[in-house]
Amino acid sequence: MDKLILLVGLLCYVTKAVVVVSGHFSSATTPREVRFGIIASYFGVGAFIYLMLRDNHAIGTLVAALSIFVAGLALFLWAAKTSRSKRLKLAFDPEAPGIVLRTGPYRYIRHPFYASYLLFWLGCVVATLHPIMLLFLVAFSAINITAAYREERSFETSPLAQEYMNYRKTAGMLWPKLGAAERHPAKNPQCKIRMCLLPQGHCLLVHFPSAPSAGKPRSDLCKLESPCRSYSTSGYTARWPAHIDGGAGVQRREAAP
Repeated sequence: MDKLILLVGLLCYVTKAVVVVSGHFSSATTPREVRFGIIASYFGVGAFIYLMLRDNHAIGTLVAALSIFVAGLALFLWAAKTSRSKRLKLAFDPEAPGIVLRTGPYRYIRHPFYASYLLFWLGCVVATLHPIMLLFLVAFSAINITAAYREERSFETSPLAQEYMNYRKTAGMLWPKLGAAERHPAKNPQCKIRMCLLPQGHCLLVHFPSAPSAGKPRSDLCKLESPCRSYSTSGYTARWPAHIDGGAGVQRREAAP
């Protein structure tokens, strides 16, 4: 069982390394912090291999570690698939962000890649139950959380600041935000959406709870992009007949989530 967990852990590490070096991220150069993290990870993985081969570990902890490894790998692959064509930047890249992803795991977690890395090191801690692996978990937690905060500051000073602010209300940083589902109309049948089409092709989406306890109304203003007839914001999606446009006057339509 120890060797099985070791192989699964190494598979997770190698898979993530292959995706990173294969050009998934579009940074022109590798930031210094990332290079440091890669070198530090070699020592961490080396310690994990040594401890797994040296000691015998309880079945319960090994099963728990296996679950964590699998969950972390699944999250990583889901994030990689979702962002494959988006050309995201590496951590600590100074270039301003160009997109706010809200699909796949990004619908629930703002930094799924960092979360998957931390799950790997948590799995190593649970598998070995050794203080040295706990030190690596703390170190890599500091690195990844610092990278996440830097990215969020970049969004706050970019043209995407308002969109990202709305996104933060529905997605947690490294863990799904509790209560966010209640604000999503797809999971809350008490929430209705009304759409008002305004002149110059603008669209006002107003979200009306059908009951006072369901929350307060909220609205979003967007610019229709012809010939697109759908709009998503903060996890909400509105669709309307293709023959409707933003011409003169105001038309009200129910928009299905």
